[in-house]
Amino acid sequence: MKKVFIVSSNYTKLILAITVVLIGILTLILISSFSAKLSSLDKGLAQWAQSQSILQTEDYKFNTGAVFFINAYLAIIFVISIIIVLALVLYDIFALRLSISKHLFTYVYILAAYIAYFVLSIILLLILKSYFRRPRPYQTLEFYPVFSTDLQCKLPFQLSFRRYSGPNPCSYPLESCPSGHTLITAVSYFSMLWFSVFNFKFTRKFVHKKYNTFLHIICIFLTTCLTVIFVPTVIIARMSVLMHFLTDVLGGLGLSVAFFGVLMFFEPDFQVCAQIRADKIIRGNGAQQ
Repeated sequence: MKKVFIVSSNYTKLILAITVVLIGILTLILISSFSAKLSSLDKGLAQWAQSQSILQTEDYKFNTGAVFFINAYLAIIFVISIIIVLALVLYDIFALRLSISKHLFTYVYILAAYIAYFVLSIILLLILKSYFRRPRPYQTLEFYPVFSTDLQCKLPFQLSFRRYSGPNPCSYPLESCPSGHTLITAVSYFSMLWFSVFNFKFTRKFVHKKYNTFLHIICIFLTTCLTVIFVPTVIIARMSVLMHFLTDVLGGLGLSVAFFGVLMFFEPDFQVCAQIRADKIIRGNGAQQ
């Protein structure tokens, strides 16, 4: 019976993956357990963002440049990560002349893992949003912007990871916890970084070209920089326009980290990848004879 290659046999890698999962889960548990104590941070940062709202322009002082771009065009940030992943696959095909047909199972497996990571994260995000129904900062009585006109609609401040069941006179969509922008950005760029590292290790097993190592190191450095830049910037951008409290964005980040650990856990075993390729070559040679 053939070995199913869904989990790496490298125990260090497995321990690292489990550790990442536990860090994400622990983050969510700590936010939920200490929501009352963390509320002072939520309120302090929301009050600061409220003070940046400008009556004349009906906008926020910092909602310009990168902050405005992130709040308005999250889809573009997501597409950038997809483009980089596709560029790596095309590099494998055309520059390294790595046959997709010979490694089809590996690429399909990676695609399935990425889709599962993204879809499951979004599903759980939507479930949590619909359950907690936490008002956004701009929807609360305490932190609405100075240019807000629907004061009769405002709702009281709600602790993080606690279900809001109070009145909602204007039928606000209550979707503050956890932060979707943070989760989508983190999921996109964590998986992009993971794929760039995986792709380097994978191609190095089958292609021995000097420039391959150099270009992949540059790619890993680039994806790391983009991840370090975009994820924190999205967190700051969402809080600066009263769309989320601090615990909302930390919740979205913790959720994405937990699922990222699961993605790491199911990284393919390179030994089995090589064996599958060798079996195909043997079968092909046997058919020719």
